[in-house]
Amino acid sequence: ADLDLALPAMEAATKALEALNKSDINELRVFNKPPNLVKFVMEAVCLLLGAKTDWASAKQVLGDTNFLKKLQDYDKDRISESLMKKLKEYIDHPEFIPDLVATQSKVCRSMCMWVRAIDSYAVTFRIVDPKRKKVAAAEKELGEVMAVLRQKQQNLAEVEADIARLEATYDASVAEKASLEATMALCSARLGRAGRLTMALGDEQVRWEHSIKTLGEQLVNLIGDVLIAAACMAYLGAFTSSYREELTSLWTKQLTDLKIPA
Repeated sequence: ADLDLALPAMEAATKALEALNKSDINELRVFNKPPNLVKFVMEAVCLLLGAKTDWASAKQVLGDTNFLKKLQDYDKDRISESLMKKLKEYIDHPEFIPDLVATQSKVCRSMCMWVRAIDSYAVTFRIVDPKRKKVAAAEKELGEVMAVLRQKQQNLAEVEADIARLEATYDASVAEKASLEATMALCSARLGRAGRLTMALGDEQVRWEHSIKTLGEQLVNLIGDVLIAAACMAYLGAFTSSYREELTSLWTKQLTDLKIPA
């Protein structure tokens, strides 16, 4: 925003230069002894262009066919501190004013505007540029932090998906347990009826009792077995058989510690 304050003057100076043509420049070149302000302005222009500041050198600068283009395309972002100090001697001079220069040369008025605009821009740029760099560094750091955050969010989403799958497996195990409990209750009821109705069929009664006992054992270990099986399917594919056995033993112990039979 600070740099924007210097841009209107820069744009006005550029438009003033665009209004000049080769004939306007030749008006200055014909001077053998130029008016003081004309010479003064051209010294400042030559200084910025890296040329000697005497009038003979100024005439050579004016004779360059690309002179106006060089002014319009001037790299105002890379003016050195030493050049700025030298230019300040001209900028601070009480007669280095476009309207005063215009009394001796309207062409030089445009160049005076350009020199002053370049100086104003360069001074402002030296204030703004460090702020720009800080903002750029902060934006870069923010981008890196956001990239890490997105990766963490992706990892979290994957973990949540794994948890959702395990919860679904657990819910299925609970449902299967309920189904087995219902089956066991049905078997118990049938056994009771069979006991009452078939007291003479001793062998049949023994078989039903064995089925109920087996279902009871399976029911006790079902949740733990299903959790271990689900964990094996989800996580053990990339490991060696010995490490799989080690993890399976560890999980079995942890389930036992949690009083979940397996």
